[in-house]
Amino acid sequence: MAEHTKPVHAVAFSPDGQLLATGARDQIIHLWEVDSGNLLGSLHGHRHAIRSVCFSESGRTLIAGAGDWFDRGEVLVWDVQAATVRHALARDGDAVDWVGHTTSDNEIAVVTGFGCGPRDPVEPTVRLYDVRSGRCRLTFQRENCFAVAPEGGSFAVGGPDCAIKLHRANDGAPLGRLAAAMGNVLCVAFSASGELLLSAGFGRKEQGAVHLWDMSQGTIRRSFVFDDSAISRAMFHSDDSIVATIGSEGGCRFWAVGTGELLGETRESLRKRPNPKSIAISPDGSLLAMTSSEAKGAIELWDLGDLASVG
Repeated sequence: MAEHTKPVHAVAFSPDGQLLATGARDQIIHLWEVDSGNLLGSLHGHRHAIRSVCFSESGRTLIAGAGDWFDRGEVLVWDVQAATVRHALARDGDAVDWVGHTTSDNEIAVVTGFGCGPRDPVEPTVRLYDVRSGRCRLTFQRENCFAVAPEGGSFAVGGPDCAIKLHRANDGAPLGRLAAAMGNVLCVAFSASGELLLSAGFGRKEQGAVHLWDMSQGTIRRSFVFDDSAISRAMFHSDDSIVATIGSEGGCRFWAVGTGELLGETRESLRKRPNPKSIAISPDGSLLAMTSSEAKGAIELWDLGDLASVG
């Protein structure tokens, strides 16, 4: 897959697995047919580099977050079939690093200042917006990441204070706190069953780590520690048996949830462009899409059966 003229920062599968959306620094979103690899259409209208994309549960709309480093940003909600903008949110705010749905298609979570430290001009912040009104309902300062629990009644945020905070979804009331045992939490994600919560990031000595939390006990069930990489993104496979991680070491690694065993990695193909920016796993768990910030316009599709490149 190609077509983008600048590095691709964002990738997402549609809920039915038939489409792949990619967003790049060229300010364009492309929509691809997964089976054929054909480019079906493009969405033009952003004024900044695309940094995150996310389909609605129905697949009819696509949320895209954009921004240029610490400068201005925006969130646009697109009608996928009509290729038109339904709603514009957070325009001329801070650069948007991540977007995702909360408990319904009518509310989205927006992360700005991702990974920023005390000396940076902005601080990491999570905001929850009503899509139709554009109103910000809740704000969580000094937080890098957000994940909603599958049951929809709660969500988790994590940031540079070494902790994960659990909140009630309807009003943001605090429900609990997990000591993350790392210096900066960059990613949180629930398993499909809701039994596990992963947290990923790096420690004070730049040592990367992923912790899998048993939500019934509030304790760490398993940890993966990386001497060679800070972990920027991690996600569960659709059947909860595998965790995929990307970080500064290059490529994507796959870990068995039950044993902690390293099952495979894609680093070999990215030897000349070792900084993966975004990953997505297809809804049926058969494919991994990966982009690199150092590879102009490159998007790779990997078969998760044998980790052989198919695109």
